[in-house]
Parts: sequence; structure tokens; C-alpha cells
Amino acid sequence: MFNRSRRNLASWFTLVMGSILIVFAGVIYYLEAVDELEEVDRLLYKKTRAMAVNIQYQLDQGQWHVNLDNVPWIGNSPLPLDTEIAYTRWYDAQGQLVRFFGAPPPEQLTVVSKFQTLKAAKDRTWTELPTPWLRQVTLPVYQDNLLIGYLQVGTPLTSTQNELAELRLLLMATVLVDHHADFDKRNEIGETKEKPETPMPEKFIVNLNTEEREYLHQLTHKGKCPARVFKRAHILLLADEGHADETIAQMLHVGESTVHRTRQKCVDGGVKFALSEQPRPGGKRKLDGRAEAFLIATACSDAPTGQKRWTMQMLADRLVELQLVDSISDETVRRVLEKTTSSRG
Repeated sequence: MFNRSRRNLASWFTLVMGSILIVFAGVIYYLEAVDELEEVDRLLYKKTRAMAVNIQYQLDQGQWHVNLDNVPWIGNSPLPLDTEIAYTRWYDAQGQLVRFFGAPPPEQLTVVSKFQTLKAAKDRTWTELPTPWLRQVTLPVYQDNLLIGYLQVGTPLTSTQNELAELRLLLMATVLVDHHADFDKRNEIGETKEKPETPMPEKFIVNLNTEEREYLHQLTHKGKCPARVFKRAHILLLADEGHADETIAQMLHVGESTVHRTRQKCVDGGVKFALSEQPRPGGKRKLDGRAEAFLIATACSDAPTGQKRWTMQMLADRLVELQLVDSISDETVRRVLEKTTSSRG
């Protein structure tokens, strides 16, 4: 009877800890989504204000008229190479549609001076996402304190959706690893500890002490470390629990070679050595600081005429063309940019 009570207590402990982890992951995801949306709103508002500057309110034959000829997308000027704009609309001061670019909008404006998240129409052509969403802003335009109309602009949330999808995978991995840790604690309390599996013999055995294990748990709960460090920390925690390389690779969606290298680095140099990015022996940086800064700036700029975006090969060719390097592969360019974008926190 006493052992049964201990097992019940252990089960309740696992249930409570699992619930706390799920809530914690949900809070992290919500805060990150809010940050991403605020950044989208800031850029969208900046672009809309820049477009509104080109609107002219002119006196023609004794009557005031709004001139939209110089407004990007809806005017007569060449179409900008900005794929981040899905549509642009101009409504007059009474909310009646005057001119638009993109999908046909409602004839009457229903929302003024507000950001909105909308689901894209089925006939979209600018994204292949199964559930595309748009962020829209409606900006009242004044001249000499007189309302002359409303400028409405929409931008796709494609990149934001992709980043949040990656965050969901990382949070799921965190909850999964911590659930295994709680399972072991439950078995210790109930004195019925069972190994989750019988691992194959490993050449590099990871045995973490209490301090190292706590350090890795804190690292994975921050949610702001680089993605590679995040996954290596999970690899070490799972290896410490006795999981085989194949099982860890399947759980974290990484290659078995990555798991093996992380084990080996931990055994050879310790936890922090296994988490760090070490240069290859005898290796030399392909790009110096000046070339790397130029690469990042070019990747963030508008793509060449006729291209929707910069490709890795186009960026590599650009570096060679400007004689910043003698030669460089598109894979090296991808790794440099990935290292930069993975270190946002």
C-alpha cells in the first residue's frame, strides 16, 4: 500500500511537471510571435509612410484633386522590385475605392487606421504556403490637416510563419527531453526505474554531473541561444540518459554523424567544448570581416533586376566578381548567412 502511494505521487509529479513545461513553451512561443509581428508592423508602417509621401493634393481648374501618379504600385512609375508587398489600395476621404494594385478589394473601406491579420485569397500567386496569411495596415493621409484619403497596404507573413514553425519544432524537442527527465524522476520516487531502451554500446559515453546537467537544462529553457547550440544541448542530455545515436537522431531530426561528433567532443573536451563552434584544424576563414559584412549587406538588399531574390550562387558570384575572394561555393555562403541569422538572441 505504501509503494502504491509512492507510485501515485510520482505519477502526479510527472503530470504536473509536464503541464508546466507545456505552459512554459506556450508562453515562449506567444512572446516570440508578438515580437515577430511587431517587427512586421514596424517595417510595413515605414513602407506605407514612404509611399504616402508621394501622394500630391493639387488644385486643378479651381478644384482640388489627389494625384497618385508618383505612388509606387498604384501610380504610373515603374513597378518596384519589392516582393514583400501583396497589394496596395487607395480610398478617398469618403472610403470609396479609387485605385488599387493586386487582388480586387472591397469597393467601400470598412476599417480605418488599423493593423489587421488576414487570410489570403485562394487565387494568390505570391506564396506556396498551405495556409498563407497577410498583415494589412490602413493609413489615413492628411495634407494641411485635411483628410484626403486612405492608403491600404498588405504584406505576406511567409517569413514570419517559417520562423515560428522552426521555433515550434525546437520547443517540442525541449518538452520531449524534459518529459524523459521527469519520467526518470518518477521511476526513482516509485522505486520502479526502468530504462527507456537498451542502448547499443557507444564508444563515447556521455556521463554528465549534476552541475553540467543543470547548465544544459537552463540553456535549453532560455529559448534564445543559436539553433545549433540548442540542438547540441539536447543531444548531450539525451545521450546522458542512455539513448542510442540512432534514437537521438530520430527524436531531434538530425544526422547520426552529428550526434556522434557531439558525443566525441563532450568526451574529449567537456560540455562547453561540445557546444562551441570550433574551427577545423589547419582551416582558414574563407571570408574576412570586410567580405562577410559585404555579403550580409548584399543579401539584405534588393535582388538584381529580373530576379525575385538573391540565391546563394548569385551571392557567391558577386563576391568573386568584386575580387573579395578568389573562389567560394554557394554552400559556404549559406553557412556564413546561417551562422549570422541563427545568433539573433
